Amino acid sequence: MWPTDKGIVTGGCDLGSATGKAVLIRDDEIISSIVIPSTTKPELTARKSMDAVLNKAGFSSIQDVHYLVGTGYGRLSVPFAHANVYNVPWTWRSLLLQQTIHQHR
Repeated sequence: MWPTDKGIVTGGCDLGSATGKAVLIRDDEIISSIVIPSTTKPELTARKSMDAVLNKAGFSSIQDVHYLVGTGYGRLSVPFAHANVYNVPWTWRSLLLQQTIHQHR
């Protein structure tokens, strides 16, 4: 379902050995992002990080997100991802990292 009142919402979940990162983007604007410590279970890290960005953005369900991508070392453990991408362009990662750092200052 594509809710028109919330715009087009896409997102990503990047799972690494040290951190899990998640981001939601609405119409080319980052609306929510988070970095959390990884757990010993990548799927749990994915769920925790995605739940956090959904809550931060005011969404009640992952169903409000139109398309999600899993990236990073644990990308295959993102159960709600529509696609898994191994190599995300560094410019995209840099943008997300800068945005996240700025929001957490």
